[in-house]
Amino acid sequence: MPKNIGEISDKVRKSLFIGIVFGGIFTLSLAACSSPPLKIVCPEVVPWTAEFQHQIADEIRANPNLVALPEIARQDVTLRDQVRACQKEK
Repeated sequence: MPKNIGEISDKVRKSLFIGIVFGGIFTLSLAACSSPPLKIVCPEVVPWTAEFQHQIADEIRANPNLVALPEIARQDVTLRDQVRACQKEK
């Protein structure tokens, strides 16, 4: 049993120091467990045949009231361009 406040604070100080040291060692050991660099994985692009592309264009031209389909086609072309760029970076 501590006889005075000075002894209590010394024990607390020592405990805190030990906790900080072990905490630091634990943190450093976790930092050593780094993961390997990530590998870029690009999705595959399934090519459309020329015939299918002509059919799509004909259907869009035949239906001038379509709003969503041309936007979907535009976004798909953009996505395909991004996938091709990803595949070139590999």
